Amino acid sequence: MAENFSFRSPSNPSAEEAMMDSIETLRRGNYREILTRIRRLLGDGKICGLDVGCARGWFIDEAAKLGISMDGIEPEENFCLEAQGHGFNVINGLFPQDFNASRQYDFIIFNDVFEHLPDLDSVLRECAGLLKPEGLLIINCPDSSGIFFRLARTLMRFGIDSYWRRLWQTDFYSPHLWYFGKKNLTRLIEGYGFSLADISAPKTITVKGLRKRIMCGAGNVISQFATYLAVLAASPFLNLLPKDIMCLYFRKIKKEEKL
Repeated sequence: MAENFSFRSPSNPSAEEAMMDSIETLRRGNYREILTRIRRLLGDGKICGLDVGCARGWFIDEAAKLGISMDGIEPEENFCLEAQGHGFNVINGLFPQDFNASRQYDFIIFNDVFEHLPDLDSVLRECAGLLKPEGLLIINCPDSSGIFFRLARTLMRFGIDSYWRRLWQTDFYSPHLWYFGKKNLTRLIEGYGFSLADISAPKTITVKGLRKRIMCGAGNVISQFATYLAVLAASPFLNLLPKDIMCLYFRKIKKEEKL
């Protein structure tokens, strides 16, 4: 089963914006790798995708550089307006209730969004209907088998909950509601008419922006700075440890394949 967490989060959108500022370089690099893989899976023809929870439009921007057209939906009005200001086709609202599609898509992607959604059943049913035959549903999200999750869970058992709360982003505007591993996420998505097509492991951290990323949360400043120094020192070795982010690519199964 997926891990579920229920800490209440204070309304703190400024912390959310600070977090976004700190991870732009990391996210854009990961997005370029994901888009390259999408091109390989879907071929060289015209591709149209939907970015659910597109924030400031970084993924849409990187897609445009590769000739991939994108629509987006974003619940935070300030992020939505920023994306629209760059000329991106983004609407303000929640998925799926505020999204009225006029076409089907070659792929739908959730970049660090799926774990924030309370009603996964409605989301996955809508995705199945919006995708073209053999279209891709891509989930880029935290991995519960990663080293940071395992460490935080171990510390939690000894009464140290600050790292656990930070992983679940309980002091941010939009906390995590779920943590999945590859097996249970695959089992969940396959139940809605998809099959696993590919897996990748995006980078978790870069040195650039790391201090701001760690220090922008609520909590003890001394503890945060100590965490920053520890992660900085360990960064050369993190690629040898279990990854903390996974990106799973699911292909919509043709109707005849279901028979």
